[in-house]
Amino acid sequence: MKASIHAVLGKCGVIPPIADIFGPVGSKMLDALVLPEPYRSRVASQRRIMAVLSVEIAALEVETARRLKDNLRFPGESRHGVMRSSCRAWPRLARS
Repeated sequence: MKASIHAVLGKCGVIPPIADIFGPVGSKMLDALVLPEPYRSRVASQRRIMAVLSVEIAALEVETARRLKDNLRFPGESRHGVMRSSCRAWPRLARS
């Protein structure tokens, strides 16, 4: 979805003045951007979908951490609050 928004901006000749157009400053820039239709609607739609998905992903991260908090084989969270993956956390596949 981010690539789609970048593609629309490129199609319209918009070069963002900042690198992260999906952060707080970039969101304000996208809010103020004047694009012709149907590009404006496309960017707005993609941003709404990204917002909904972000909420869903955050909820799943919380639920997963809650379910696995007592699992000693699960490595937990990193110091950044991001779920870590580990080969030790998952059962080994049977070798044939």
